[in-house]
Amino acid sequence: MIYMLAIEPAWRTRTRLAADLPRLRTEVAELDALGAEAKKLKLRTRALESAEKTKATLARLLAEKSLSAEPIRDAEGERLVVTVKRADAGSWLAWLKDASSELPLRVSAVRMSRVAPGLVDAEATLMPAGQK
Repeated sequence: MIYMLAIEPAWRTRTRLAADLPRLRTEVAELDALGAEAKKLKLRTRALESAEKTKATLARLLAEKSLSAEPIRDAEGERLVVTVKRADAGSWLAWLKDASSELPLRVSAVRMSRVAPGLVDAEATLMPAGQK
């Protein structure tokens, strides 16, 4: 009688919970990933700071990718133009991805020309993400 009232229900509950644990851990990992993505999206929707701070951040990202660029210049509206010469193509493309994901900017135009195997001359026009 004690077995049927106390031990067997506890044993079944323990077995069921042990089977549910991997699924619950997966769900927690998914929720953590969604939370991190939401934080990133919140940062992207923020307004641009000053043009000088934005240029400084873009220059920092260029330096992180070991890209030497001409001075970042302003174009019409709030657009910024970044020009590199003889840059590693992979680093340039990674920089474009980083710039548009770290700052509330989107790439509106890019020109690239191959100057040597793996090297490009490139120019990108970036604009605030909310503009058309």
